[in-house]
Amino acid sequence: MIRDPRLRFPLFFLAWLVALTALSNTELVLEYLRNPLCLGLAHTTSWLLALIGVENTLRGATIFGTGGAVRIVPDCDGVVLLCYFLAAVLAFPKRRPLALLPSIGLGLALIFGVNVFRVAALTLTEFWYHEFFEFTHFYVLQGAMILITTLVWLAWANHAIALGSAGEPAGTRSG
Repeated sequence: MIRDPRLRFPLFFLAWLVALTALSNTELVLEYLRNPLCLGLAHTTSWLLALIGVENTLRGATIFGTGGAVRIVPDCDGVVLLCYFLAAVLAFPKRRPLALLPSIGLGLALIFGVNVFRVAALTLTEFWYHEFFEFTHFYVLQGAMILITTLVWLAWANHAIALGSAGEPAGTRSG
């Protein structure tokens, strides 16, 4: 057993990340989770664009506009970032993980919500500034999503530490 927390966390994080990412790419998960998630993300993005006055048409997981089209594929669904967040949560030392379930759910919801806005921003970039799409997609917004996911995990870890090692508020003594 690895006792040194400086080694334990990164090794457990890596192990969880590999396991969760492998699981997320199985045919079963793709068919029953990721593909429906892509459709839901496309519908939500289309609705959000219409809400701000951007005309678009939705066919399957593809959003069409006057300046182009964007197809939502499983790599765009945010599941890899959710795996990153969950791997860090699972690798973090804690005694009462059930006490942290609400904050884990909140973290997942935040990451997914931010991803909706990322996809909407990319769709607008494709419609209006097509020449900047690749740069915005691969360099600006992917980096921003990694940063946001890390910040969400850091907030979660801070909350977990504040609960104390026994799941009680810090500074609370028992006994």
